[in-house]
Amino acid sequence: MGLLLNIKRLCMRVRRLPHSKGFGIQSPFAFDYTTTVLLGATSKADARALELKEQEAATAEGMWQEEAETRKVKQLLFRMVRHACPAKVIAIGPKSPALPCLQAGNEAACVRHMREWGEWPEAWEEVDFAYLNDFSRPRAVYEDFVHLTERTKPASIVVVLGIGYTSPMKEAWRKMTSHPSVGVTFDLFDVGVLMFDKTLYKQDYIVNF
Repeated sequence: MGLLLNIKRLCMRVRRLPHSKGFGIQSPFAFDYTTTVLLGATSKADARALELKEQEAATAEGMWQEEAETRKVKQLLFRMVRHACPAKVIAIGPKSPALPCLQAGNEAACVRHMREWGEWPEAWEEVDFAYLNDFSRPRAVYEDFVHLTERTKPASIVVVLGIGYTSPMKEAWRKMTSHPSVGVTFDLFDVGVLMFDKTLYKQDYIVNF
C-alpha cells in the first residue's frame, strides 16, 4: 500500500491547494488552530528529540509491530499534545513509534496504550486526548470511537489515522463527524481531528496537510 498511498497523498495535496495555509476558514478559532497547530512548524531541536525518543523506545521494546505514521504525522501528534496539555492520553490500536511522540508532547501526562477496547483502564472515567490508528479495521475504529464518546468532555480531542486511505475509512470518518457529540472536525487526509466543544459551530474543515 506504500507506493499507492504516496501517489494518492500527492494527488490529494494537489486537489486541496485551495485549502492551504488555512485559506477559506472563516472561524477565528479554527483558523488559529489550523495555522499554529495543525500546520505549525516543529523546531529542529524538537524533531531531533522525537527521533531519539523513538529510537530509545524501539530499543527497549524491540521492533515495532507496525509503522503506519509518517514523520509529519508523528510531529503533528507531538504539537497537538503540547498545545492541549492533556492529563490522560489513550492510544488504541497497534503499538507504533507515535507513542513516544504523544508522551513527549506532555511529559507529565499519563499515556496508556491498548490494542482493543476491552483493555480500557477502569479508573479512567474521562479521557483528554485519544489516538486511534488501526485504519486497517475501519469498523473497529468506529466502534472504539463510539465507546470514547461516552468518556469525552468538551475539551477532549480524538485523532484518527488514515481517514482518507480507503473507502471504508472514509465512511467511518463520515459517521464520526455526524455523531451528535461531535462539534468541530478537521480533515487532513492522513488524520482526522474531532472536537467536542458544542459551543463552537459544528463544521468539518478541509486542511491541505
